[in-house]
Amino acid sequence: MNQPQWTAVDRYITDLFVPPDPALDAALQATTDADKPSTTAYFEWALNLTRRGSLISADNVVRDGAVIDAASTDASVQGVRRFNAALAADPRVTASVIQAVGSKGYDGLAFAVVTG
Repeated sequence: MNQPQWTAVDRYITDLFVPPDPALDAALQATTDADKPSTTAYFEWALNLTRRGSLISADNVVRDGAVIDAASTDASVQGVRRFNAALAADPRVTASVIQAVGSKGYDGLAFAVVTG
């Protein structure tokens, strides 16, 4: 599979499963100031708004693989590294990260189920 084919398939799936949604569009627009260095704070905020059984997700947690570079000077990479460490250590959740490749490149998603 090559990149153009991957992108075309990704667009096809998106068009099928993600219909236009004004509420989603508004939410995405309202979060344009969100920043990766603050991801851990967003996670803590989400935990305060959830209850047992809730699902918390976070996007862009692999950063094109840069997340493995502990010496990175990129603030976004360091913010995501802090988030991943906090997520892994938090006893209130059971979590996992899924790496993904799509039309926007190589990244990943974190999913956490609130257990306590």
